[in-house]
Amino acid sequence: MTQEISCGADIESSIRRTLDSIAVVPKEALALYAIDGIYPKAAVLPSALQELATILEVAHTKNWTVFPRGSGNLMTLGNKPERVDLVIETRGLDTPIAHAPGDLTVTVSGGSTLSDLQSVLEQEDQWLPIDPPV
Repeated sequence: MTQEISCGADIESSIRRTLDSIAVVPKEALALYAIDGIYPKAAVLPSALQELATILEVAHTKNWTVFPRGSGNLMTLGNKPERVDLVIETRGLDTPIAHAPGDLTVTVSGGSTLSDLQSVLEQEDQWLPIDPPV
C-alpha cells in the first residue's frame, strides 16, 4: 500500500478542484479544529450528504486521515492521532429529525445536536437515555 501524504495547500486545492461550492475553513482558523494540539491540514463544512460523500471519496483515494467534528466539545477523547489531514465539520448536515414514536425509532443526521434530539423526543414523552460525557 502506498501512502500519499499531502501538505495543507495540496489538500485544500484538491478539495476546491473537486467541490468548488464547499465551505473550506481559512488557514487562520484551523487552530479551532486542532485535535490534541495537532492542527489539521484542512477543514471543510459540507452542507449536503452528496458533498460529504464526495469529500470522503477523495480522502479515501488520497489516503488522508479524516476526523468528523460536531460541536467540537470532545475532540480530545481517545488516542492522540499521529496526523490530522482533514476535519469535516458536520453541523451543516442538519436534516430534520425523523421520529416514529410508535416504533420507538428515530433517525438523526450528523449535524443534529443532542439537545435538539431530546426536544423532539420530549414531545412524545420519550428520551434518549444516555448521559453525554462531561
